[in-house]
Formats: sequence, structure tokens, C-alpha cells
Amino acid sequence: MNSDVGGVHIKSKLFQPIISLPLLLACLTASCAGVQGLTVSNAADTNAPAPFSISSAGVTNGVIADAYGKRGKQLKNNIPTRSLPISITGAPRGTVCYALIMLDPDSNPLCGYEWVHWLAVNITGANLAENASIDNAGSMIQGKNDFGAIGYGGPTPPDKPHTYEITVYALDSMPDIQNGFSKEELIKDMGGHILAQAVLKARYGN
Repeated sequence: MNSDVGGVHIKSKLFQPIISLPLLLACLTASCAGVQGLTVSNAADTNAPAPFSISSAGVTNGVIADAYGKRGKQLKNNIPTRSLPISITGAPRGTVCYALIMLDPDSNPLCGYEWVHWLAVNITGANLAENASIDNAGSMIQGKNDFGAIGYGGPTPPDKPHTYEITVYALDSMPDIQNGFSKEELIKDMGGHILAQAVLKARYGN
């Protein structure tokens, strides 16, 4: 198209738009809305249940506090008896109670087996306060540790720092078992009734 403006001859071309302005704005609006409301197929499901896990306020940066081992002040026959606090989360549906086994795998080179420090079962609460082995002994059934006593016997590593393993099991029924049971008896009675298990590993220095 040619035109004269103020005596100046202007030559221009008329472009036919590929898409109308209203349609273009509508597309841009829909595009932005799509990005804002985008659903990513591999995104984490915020409604998914929390995984079964355990923790302890008596463990900091993977280290068991002195109070729960041989440097603690609560001892019986030179054996630590103040049990660690335990918190349990994410119990699967159908959980009736929990069982707990605390072992020292680093004792294997010294005595030929994993030293048993604590056995407990028929725990119905998701939280065990510290010293529950004594203060709340009536709310659970406890086995005999390898110090020869029923209940908690804390870390007493003789040679070097040891790493202890506390395993908690979610059970669908309460084992018919009595105080003073062994690890082998507990494992046998839990057979076919374990819904989930979680492990907490922590060190204690010698």
C-alpha cells in the first residue's frame, strides 16, 4: 500500500495476521493457566502415608548420649539401665503393637555373636519415654539381655566405639510371650505377623 503523509511518499506492505488478536490472547491465557496447574506424573504424592520409621531424642548426629551407656549415672551392677527414648512414626494399617530388638553387631569379633542389649514386645504406644524399661515396665513385655537381666542394658563397648542397631517391628497381633524371653523366642513368635520394620543405628564410644 502506498500513501502520502505531509508530502512524504511512504511505501508499506499490508500483513494479514496468521491468528487474530483475541484468539492469540486466549491461547496465551490458556497456556499460562496450564503451566500453573500442571500435574507432573512423577511428583511426590503429598497424601501418601509417611514411611515406617523410628528415631530417638537420645541420639544426636548418630551418637548415643552418655546417659544411656556406661558413662551414665544410672547403673546396676555396673550395667547402664536408663533406656533410650524411642519415637515411632508411620505405623502401617493393622498394627496392633510393636516389638523392639537392640543389638551390638560389633561385638561379634569379641564374643562370636551380636550382643543383646534390649528386647521388648507388646508395646502399644508410638513413644517410649527415656527409662521406660524401668518406669513403664508394666506396659510391655521385656526379654533377657546378654548381661543376664530383664530389660535394658546399655552400651559398654570395651575396645572401641561400637555401632548399635535398634530395630522396631510393627506387628498385627500381640505375641503370647512372658518376661525373660530370648531373642530367638521373639523372632519365632513374630513369624508371619510383621507388617513393617525400621532400624536406627547409632554409635557409643568406649
